[in-house]
Amino acid sequence: MAVDRNAFKSRRSVLAAALGGLGALLAGALGRADEAEAAQGGNALIGVANTGTAETSFENTDGGEVSLKGIQASGIGVKGQSTDSTPSMFVGTSHRNGVFATVGSESGVFANTDEAGVYGFADLSDSSVGVVGHTNQGWGVIGIGAAGVAGFGAWGVFGSADTDQIGVYGNTGASPAPSVAGGIGVLARAESSSQLALSVVGRSQFSQSGRLTILSGKSSRTVSKPGVTPTSWIIATPQTNRSGVFVQAAVPGNGAFTVYLNKAVSGNTVVGYLIIN
Repeated sequence: MAVDRNAFKSRRSVLAAALGGLGALLAGALGRADEAEAAQGGNALIGVANTGTAETSFENTDGGEVSLKGIQASGIGVKGQSTDSTPSMFVGTSHRNGVFATVGSESGVFANTDEAGVYGFADLSDSSVGVVGHTNQGWGVIGIGAAGVAGFGAWGVFGSADTDQIGVYGNTGASPAPSVAGGIGVLARAESSSQLALSVVGRSQFSQSGRLTILSGKSSRTVSKPGVTPTSWIIATPQTNRSGVFVQAAVPGNGAFTVYLNKAVSGNTVVGYLIIN
């Protein structure tokens, strides 16, 4: 029986082509290992990109253990990235945040380190924001420590509020942070005499200021004011024009102060005051 050499060559060509195709497939897979894809509902793959069309979650039913932990010797332990580049000031929408944390009654994000517990950096434009704290009823950002909140830049700390709301609030009371004896709600300090510690543009209001009335025929009046001490500094100015009448002294005491005129007035006379402790 004669051997069909053409058929043999044909089969050998097919086999060679198949092996070559398999080699190319393996080489291509090795070349793009970081683009591998885990099947929807399958196991996560280590060292490659895992993609899917639904949320991936890790749950540890032991309440005292961690569900997901990222460890890195000198880099980033856990990185969250959102590819939505649409500019938006609507914070709190999870589809535009790299990391979105929510929890019942504790902290959404807890960071503990010798350096910065939470570090936010933005360098895209003048309107970029490093860290945004947003809430509908509670506190957007609470800072507790030697410096609760430290801000550096064109505006170290910027607070914005709608009508009848508060842009920046400094408090030494018991809520939300523990009370500190002798604490300072807001400290404004200039590093040199050529700088301003505090600049106010527009109206200002002080709870330790007001107006008092010295009745007709009187030359003085004592006003109770919590917080006043014998070392308080009181500025008092007549608000009613009385010829020859002026404030002779404003003397502070414990929880009160007395304004003295140079003589008894012929009618009710208003005096404005500002207490500086």
